[in-house]
Amino acid sequence: MATLQKQEFVNFAMRKAGFSGDTMLNPADEEQKRDALIDLEAYMTEFHNERKQNNEPVTPYIFATSLDELDGSDDSGLDLNYLSAIGYQIAMRALDDAQRPVPSGLAKRADRAMKALLMTLWVPTPLKRRNDMPTGDGNRAYWPAGRFYNDGSGK
Repeated sequence: MATLQKQEFVNFAMRKAGFSGDTMLNPADEEQKRDALIDLEAYMTEFHNERKQNNEPVTPYIFATSLDELDGSDDSGLDLNYLSAIGYQIAMRALDDAQRPVPSGLAKRADRAMKALLMTLWVPTPLKRRNDMPTGDGNRAYWPAGRFYNDGSGK
C-alpha cells in the first residue's frame, strides 16, 4: 500500500479544523501549514514515546532529520489507515494554536478515530502460564505433600 506524504496529513487537518477547503474565503496560509507540519512531527514523537513496545516504535513513521528542512513533500511512512486518527489530532492542535475552541463533534471524531487506530496497533501480551494451577486429579498420587505444582522439593 502506498504511503502518504506529510502534507496530506496537514491538508486533512486544515480542512477538518476549518482553515481550508473549497468554501473558505481565506485558505490556510503557509505559516499555519508550517506550524501544522511541526505539530505533526511533535505529535508523532509523543505518540512513539508513549507507546513504544520493547523499545521499538509502533508505527513506521519517518521522522524529519531537521525541522528546518521540513516542507511536507517528504514521505511519512504511514498509509491511509493512519490519516483520520492523526489528522484529527493535528486539527485539534491547529485550533488550539489559533485560540479557537475545539468543537465537540471534532473532539468525538478524533477520539473515535484514535481508539480505532490503537485497536489496530494493539498487540496482546502473551501470558505466562502459572505453575501453581491445578491440572486435575492425576496430581494427587504423583506430587509430594499433595501439592499441585512441582517446586522441585520431591527430588
